[in-house]
Amino acid sequence: MNIVAEIQSHFIMKPFKVTLYCEGDEGCPIFDAFYDPTNKHWNGWQNPYFDKSNRDKFIEWTRQNGGDDTEYINELESIKPTLNGLYYFGSSIVWEEA
Repeated sequence: MNIVAEIQSHFIMKPFKVTLYCEGDEGCPIFDAFYDPTNKHWNGWQNPYFDKSNRDKFIEWTRQNGGDDTEYINELESIKPTLNGLYYFGSSIVWEEA
């Protein structure tokens, strides 16, 4: 995303709720998130942006439920906020709108 598009997205982000795709699992967490209407989906799945609080909740949930995959946790923790202060968690994690 170029800098102009990123700045513009700050003004058009829409709130929504997302959950991980957990086939047959009723215990999947729901997170408050935002989406860019010009880039809501990746491969048919949601492209959420989290504020810091929900970013931290997702990382902690992953740490507690994902086993000892330290490399993956480090990768999630390395995601930096965009210019609008939100953290992009799309394009690789399978998310559904909750």
